[in-house]
Amino acid sequence: MAKRLLCNFAVLAALIAVLIVATVTSVLAQVPTGTVNGLISDPREAVVPNARVVAISKAQGVSHETLSNADGLYVFADLPPGDYDLKIEASGFAPSEFTAVSVQAGRTITLDAKLQIAGVGTIVNVNEGAGEVDLTQSM
Repeated sequence: MAKRLLCNFAVLAALIAVLIVATVTSVLAQVPTGTVNGLISDPREAVVPNARVVAISKAQGVSHETLSNADGLYVFADLPPGDYDLKIEASGFAPSEFTAVSVQAGRTITLDAKLQIAGVGTIVNVNEGAGEVDLTQSM
C-alpha cells in the first residue's frame, strides 16, 4: 500500500512539473515585443560593418543602440511596440534616418539602408511609406 501511494505521488509530482514548464513556456512565448533588422550597404552594394544604429522611441523616452556585424546586418530584437526613429551612422558616410517606424508585437520589420558617401553637412532622411521606403537627400 505504501509502495502504491509513493508511486501515485511520483506520478502527481511529474504531472505538476510538466504543467509548470508548459505554463512558463507559454507565458514567455507571449512577450509583447517586435523586431527590426536590416542590411547596411554602400552605393556599390558593399556591406558596411560596424555602422552605429540607434532606435529612438520619443513616446517612451528610450533609445536602443547596436552595431552592424561583419556582414552589414543589424538587429533590434525585443523592442516594445511603438513608433521609432532609426539613425544610422558610419565613418565616411552621410547619416541616414528612418522616421516613424511602427514596431508591432510579434512582427519583424526589415529596413535595409544604402548609405551615401559623406559630403559636407549631408544627411539622408528616409520616411517609411505604405510598404515602400523613399530615399531622399537633404542639405
